[in-house]
Amino acid sequence: MNFVETRPIVTRNDENLSMDIMIALKNTKRLFVERIEVNGNATTLDAVIRQKFNFVEGDPFDQRKIQRAIDRIRGLGFFSEVDIKTRDGSDPEKIIIEVNLEEKATGSLGLGAGYNSSDGSVFTFNINERNFLGKGQTVNLALSSSKIEKELTLGLQDPAFLGRNLLAGISFGQKTTTPALTPLKIDKQFLAPKIRFPLSSDSSLSATYRFDRDDVKLTSSSVIASPLIKTDVGNFNKSAIIFAYNLDKTNSIVTPTSGYNFEIKQEINGLGGDVSYSKTALEFKTYKTLLRDDVIFSTNVSSGMIIGTDANVTNRFFLGGDRLKGFRNQGIGPVDNSYSGSDSNGDPLGGKMFATVNFETSFPIGVPEEYGVFGGVFLSTGSLWKLDNTDSGRIDDTANLRAAAGLSLFWDTVIGPLRFNFSRPIKKEKYDVIENFRFTVDTRFWYAKV
Repeated sequence: MNFVETRPIVTRNDENLSMDIMIALKNTKRLFVERIEVNGNATTLDAVIRQKFNFVEGDPFDQRKIQRAIDRIRGLGFFSEVDIKTRDGSDPEKIIIEVNLEEKATGSLGLGAGYNSSDGSVFTFNINERNFLGKGQTVNLALSSSKIEKELTLGLQDPAFLGRNLLAGISFGQKTTTPALTPLKIDKQFLAPKIRFPLSSDSSLSATYRFDRDDVKLTSSSVIASPLIKTDVGNFNKSAIIFAYNLDKTNSIVTPTSGYNFEIKQEINGLGGDVSYSKTALEFKTYKTLLRDDVIFSTNVSSGMIIGTDANVTNRFFLGGDRLKGFRNQGIGPVDNSYSGSDSNGDPLGGKMFATVNFETSFPIGVPEEYGVFGGVFLSTGSLWKLDNTDSGRIDDTANLRAAAGLSLFWDTVIGPLRFNFSRPIKKEKYDVIENFRFTVDTRFWYAKV
């Protein structure tokens, strides 16, 4: 086996604004991992830490794998400090890896609050233990309440089920949703067991079975609603299996600044229950730094499609809010505003197809770094279209493009990362619901899952 060290040699040419990079290869001495020592984990079992290394004692030493392990251990969220050092082993060809950790509290019991300008305040009560019995297992009981949603969920998850690199979990609970722009109330009970396993060092596949019992009704007997919404009122049982493939080529699980992340989900409904359709969604995110890593540029491309005629207004896609900035949640797409009593925008009906492209840039604005304040600009484009029933062509379900641009302010505070968006639509339809300002508890580059 050859042991090779790579060293980049960079030659900068300021006249033509170019850089020449030469990779120098040099044979190095043979080094093998003699032992991995874990220190400072009074609660967390050694096995939980060792699982984050994709090598074991006796394997060749690779500094890049060490850095990846550090990122994975930090991603657990169990430790306030993660430091890995090396020292000479029992002979010149062996090396010892020291993992020095400082644990932090992983259990919580408390009240929380959040806010965004579209949906208002949200209050939460949460009992959460992310490192149950030191095995890295998660036990969670969560209650949340907001103007549009109330939810009670119990979840259990083991990332090393049966001592293997296999995640197994289950969640169940009850959820009541009253969408801001749709005159419906949806009561849902759900059960969702899940497994996930790695396909390679940076890809994984998960399978979830989900059973939902939905009770869909109008917010009141006297409310005036679209006939196409009234046809979706009733009780429905939905039985589905959901496959998700993820490929993560970013440089960090916690704070990515380069690389890409790709995820595709396939939901198949009809394994029992009252509805039968398939739902596909994909998301592709890229990250890149500019100007000596001070500027982070991110792109996000997402798309989805539903095949089948059983998907109703509670299961179709909606756009707006964080997924299409500049427009309110459920603010674009096919609407019915022709019936008596409708307001100027009408009732949103959702769509069976959507596509979005988001460009974002985050950069320092001269505030000292310890204050955690950054600026940003964004451009969001997308469309939502396609219905099975357009009432003889009365409803427009074509793919009309929307676009918005704006400025962002990011602020890392003790209550969480805050984000302020100021936006203006560039292209819209007359019945769209725009949103010029949005305030959320958010990270610098967070995107809602489809």
